[in-house]
Amino acid sequence: MSFEVSERTVGIQMSDEDAEKLSAIAANHGKTVSELLSGFVGDLICGSQTNGSDEREFAELWLNRRYGYWEDDSLLAHLANSDPDVNAAVGEFLTQYDDWKLSLEHPEEFADEIADCPGEKLYCQMVVEDYLRGWSHADDIPEEEIKRCRKWLTEANQLNGTLPPTTDVEPYKQYFPQTYSVSRMRATIIHLLEQWQRKQQHKQQRGPEK
Repeated sequence: MSFEVSERTVGIQMSDEDAEKLSAIAANHGKTVSELLSGFVGDLICGSQTNGSDEREFAELWLNRRYGYWEDDSLLAHLANSDPDVNAAVGEFLTQYDDWKLSLEHPEEFADEIADCPGEKLYCQMVVEDYLRGWSHADDIPEEEIKRCRKWLTEANQLNGTLPPTTDVEPYKQYFPQTYSVSRMRATIIHLLEQWQRKQQHKQQRGPEK
């Protein structure tokens, strides 16, 4: 991970009056708005631009005072606490969630996977259930929670300056229907490899044919 400072872009919801006040506060301290916010963020996250322990302490006090000391019960917070790599956790959950919803609305799209594992849950459903384990609203996910996760991921990727990387299934896309998502292609490949592995193990147990 690079510690090189570069310009980041993120949208802030505020009125014209509030924007004018923010600009004035920055000017009163001889700073631009971006310098003012960068300084605050640096102290809030104890980043490379933090100014000192006192500033960090007050920034943390503000955060806890503003958003509470209690545990947030949102889906986003639940996913964030499930994996140190928050981007990966939220992204994987949303991908598998979309596949799961698609399987409910158009089960014919998952006919092959259903036929290969009769009576078993689809891979996407198992992943979603695993991520939701322990969350208070797991039985009935509010759509607003999903929207918040999507918005967070879009903003996080924009802030990080990242683009979706070339996936590991890119060379094999030609073998799948266009409706297949990346996660579904990956799950299918893994499933086929597991089948092949079981066949090989079975052959080894039987021994060489006479």
